[in-house]
Amino acid sequence: MSNRVKKISENAMARQNYKKYVLYGSTAGSCIVTIGKLAKKTENELIEEFDKLKNNEDFSKCNNIQEVCDWLFDYFKVDKQYKNNIVLVYDEDERYTPMVTLEVDGTILPLDPAGTSLGILSMIGVKDNIIYEYVYEEE
Repeated sequence: MSNRVKKISENAMARQNYKKYVLYGSTAGSCIVTIGKLAKKTENELIEEFDKLKNNEDFSKCNNIQEVCDWLFDYFKVDKQYKNNIVLVYDEDERYTPMVTLEVDGTILPLDPAGTSLGILSMIGVKDNIIYEYVYEEE
């Protein structure tokens, strides 16, 4: 492989890794990943959707996590029965980016398809001030 081809390949890989980082490391991205997984979307499909949704006017009109999730349930055509498993994970000190993910049988699931917990999700059980609450919990 020539140096030029190798450099182009490395740049493409770096762009893809950056897109994954932004997708898994942002609150909106975590919503897209969580509900997109329920729609059986692959990681590459979710990256493409994230790129599209960043510029979607209707999506950007959502004012809170619940509205974002409602919008995504409709967008991905996901059965609403899963709403009871959607959680927002955050810390009281607001040091970490809040993330949305699934809770199943008392376990908070990672977003990464390899099962690696990233960001605030990696702090669950490590730090005392990490809180999760159900997005659709009745008040």
